[in-house]
Amino acid sequence: MGQAIIMRTPAGSMGSAALGAGALALAFLALIGPGRGDDLRPSGYHELGWRGRTAGDKDDQDLAATLVLEGSRRELGYYVHARGLHDLDGLAPRDRIESFAGPRDTWSDRTHGDLYSAYVDLGGDVARGRPLVRLGRQWRYRAETLQYDGATFTLRPPHPPRFLGGLEVSALGGLPVHPYEGSPAGDWLYGAGLRARVAEPLELGGDYLRVREALADQDGEARLDELVQGSAVLRAGEDLVVRGESSWADGLWRRGSARGSYDLPDWGLGLTGALVRQEETLRELVTEVSPVLQVLGERRPYSFYRLAARQDLVRGLQAELEGTLRDMDDQEGESTYNHDYARYRAGLLSQGLLAGLDLDAWGEAWQAPGSDGGGDARTAGGSLGHELPHQFRVEAGTEYALYQYDELTGRERERVRTWSARLVRRVREGWGLRLGYAFEQGELEDFQVGDLSVRRSF
Repeated sequence: MGQAIIMRTPAGSMGSAALGAGALALAFLALIGPGRGDDLRPSGYHELGWRGRTAGDKDDQDLAATLVLEGSRRELGYYVHARGLHDLDGLAPRDRIESFAGPRDTWSDRTHGDLYSAYVDLGGDVARGRPLVRLGRQWRYRAETLQYDGATFTLRPPHPPRFLGGLEVSALGGLPVHPYEGSPAGDWLYGAGLRARVAEPLELGGDYLRVREALADQDGEARLDELVQGSAVLRAGEDLVVRGESSWADGLWRRGSARGSYDLPDWGLGLTGALVRQEETLRELVTEVSPVLQVLGERRPYSFYRLAARQDLVRGLQAELEGTLRDMDDQEGESTYNHDYARYRAGLLSQGLLAGLDLDAWGEAWQAPGSDGGGDARTAGGSLGHELPHQFRVEAGTEYALYQYDELTGRERERVRTWSARLVRRVREGWGLRLGYAFEQGELEDFQVGDLSVRRSF
């Protein structure tokens, strides 16, 4: 039940968090209520950490606490993922841009709580024909990712048509979660989906979603969007998997993708590939999980290609090759989130082959004609890791990049040198300590980051 995608919902969204709070309450009642055995006792971890950053004469220090809990017993299960953050330095001044300023600095509170997931599962095993109801803050992963406070009902009909093996039907409803939104009043969503195996190796799926956003658009009316998604998964044995997905928003084809992996165990070879095509400009759709596009810009039509190979050379030594290409339809209109580039990567990964050291060495070649510096660029880096006595592990690495581009933030940087070191120790059963430091030297500014955290797993 672990979550891979992390997003924030403001603590001020009381209505939107009500179902999440309800899920927490139900999980608590389940823990203290009568039961048979100790199955419901939670597993997970909690972590407390400090992070300090400096850039020239500016600095920032934060404390963070993370909690992950999960457990299940027969027809009851729960999952909670929450995080708290406290800014030790206070808020950034409103009259100037700080290197470490973010959306949180626009608020008047230095302490914030993030509730990523909090839900309970009621019911049995869907694979065995028992319906499952999930209540609370949750995620839905399809061609588009959705986070919402609400309920999801999933069922496998007992007597599906013969040509639809493993038919699974689901329905959902609730309130969409929009990070940094002040209030969810007037928002709602509902939808349905199905999955079916039409042949032994082929699984097809479809989803429909309707979302209302009360924040007025340019015409002064609430936004209402529809999203239709389709998917196909082909599994040929255990070695070949191909997945295709496509989505349509308000009747327009939005985005399509195909991804696949092929393993050749006898040869020690693994191949992966991806193709993504975005046909429409993405902006101001209430089905967007992230509001960044509404604030900072838009993503224009593009095609994306990726091919990677991993080869075992000898025991404990692997070679990796990767090529990536992003091709904009309008090559003259590059902006923050719209770039043409090609990236080629080669690397070696060794685990314990040389004097018990873990080694990772790699190099990259970029072709980014639309970058500020233009032309080609090279990047190289490496890291070493070693297990020491008394359950210590030490890691160190360095990297030099003539060009860097972050697709998530749209940030470009050139001529960046980074050094990093990390010390990890397992203090005792279930307890771990981590200490890290990184120095990043760039053309305009130098950054230093230090972090210290303690984690207890149970």
